[in-house]
Amino acid sequence: MNGAAERHGSLSSTERFANVPLEEAGTSAASWQTAARQLPELSFTADHRVVAIVAHPDDEVLGPGALVSDLIAQGAEVETIICSDGEKSHAHDPEVHPADLSEVRREESRAASRMLGTLPPTFLGYSDGDLAVKQGRITAELVRLITGTTAPLTLLTHWQSDGHPDHEAVSRAVRGAAEHALAEKQEIKLLEFPIWALHWDSPHNGLFPLEYARRGPYESHQQKLKTEASACFASQVIPWPTATAGDPVMPRHVMERLLSVPEMFVPVTLAEPEVDDIEHLRGLYAASRDPWDMESSTYEGAKRAVTLEALPRARYALCFEPGCSIGVLTAELAQRADHVVGWEPVERAAITARARFEDLEHSGTLSRGHVEIEQRSLSARDHELGPSGADLLVISEVLYFLPRAELADIIGGLCSRAAVGAHVVAVHWRHPVTGWPRGGSATHQVLKAEPRLRLLQRDNTHSDYLLEVFETVGVS
Repeated sequence: MNGAAERHGSLSSTERFANVPLEEAGTSAASWQTAARQLPELSFTADHRVVAIVAHPDDEVLGPGALVSDLIAQGAEVETIICSDGEKSHAHDPEVHPADLSEVRREESRAASRMLGTLPPTFLGYSDGDLAVKQGRITAELVRLITGTTAPLTLLTHWQSDGHPDHEAVSRAVRGAAEHALAEKQEIKLLEFPIWALHWDSPHNGLFPLEYARRGPYESHQQKLKTEASACFASQVIPWPTATAGDPVMPRHVMERLLSVPEMFVPVTLAEPEVDDIEHLRGLYAASRDPWDMESSTYEGAKRAVTLEALPRARYALCFEPGCSIGVLTAELAQRADHVVGWEPVERAAITARARFEDLEHSGTLSRGHVEIEQRSLSARDHELGPSGADLLVISEVLYFLPRAELADIIGGLCSRAAVGAHVVAVHWRHPVTGWPRGGSATHQVLKAEPRLRLLQRDNTHSDYLLEVFETVGVS
């Protein structure tokens, strides 16, 4: 076992990648070559519409470049969607401006596209390094770009545990888009390929599922074309922007491994998925204090204003906000209620929210105890269903994170504990999210099915979210 594999232990894939810097040798190319050549060959027909969806410029070549060149030789058209411009690859060099590097890397991908023969790439332009917090928006864009045709569809994307947070976020986004396409009865195939796992993982007792993998083509002419296309990415593979700039971003031993190991693909069986769990949320808050830019986003500010405007009464006695995040909406709800209880399952977010209200109390803006933040999550199984007697429940972007099997019981439990005549305001993202390929707002069907809720109003005017207001009623 090599040194990289010995350090894996029980760490996550991103931690494992971080523990094996690119400057280290990593797992040898020979080790992966032996394992890959023993795999069954990937069976592929060129009648599918093929779309490669990747995190950064060059991933579309370093991951599936040989397969792409083979498909094009068979007469297939291959599209490429690149989610980020990779503009932070030279963050270590103060002389390199991210906006300039962004255009350089786009042009490098265009040049590689011309060499391989793919259609010109589509660039989504999301910020390099922040794709995890934009996963929902990426999924929505992918749904728009890949659906709407009757042709069978094959998607090529990153392996779900490749180690780079951007790679893994794109993998999740592609799965969400694929689930949406599947729900629309589109014939679809999803293949995931490793890039960074070849460095930090091992074919011997590693994480990469070799038992399910298939080998792509690796004849010399395909490998040669992939190598030539990879040379288009000068900003990554040679000292750049000048010959004296130091070591390249992609060390030579890393490139030699990526270009000599036969490509491997894991076919993904698409089925109704589980929702993003608490570990996913913890990861988002570990990466950012404010993952959804609630404090600065114009979109989030406008959505809060619409939410507050929808409240049927000017004043409430007790407001309950489950999933209150860092407390931005909570602070505004505190202006409309005598007492507010916020629940937040992620410790980091709850700590940030408590600090917000401590500051407001010290400044005299709020009285002590006006707002309570508790680190708790809704659960029917554990009978965690909020405070008794709330006359306002604000459920904003929460329901699609809850276990699907418990959702109806959670809604029922909330209603049973709320005051009769309480208002329930639900606001959710309309686009696909993990577990809800028809959109996060599909969770509102569970609210409508609850006999103790009566729909009062529905704001369906915004393309990105659905807002509905319900009232609790007695059940005879």
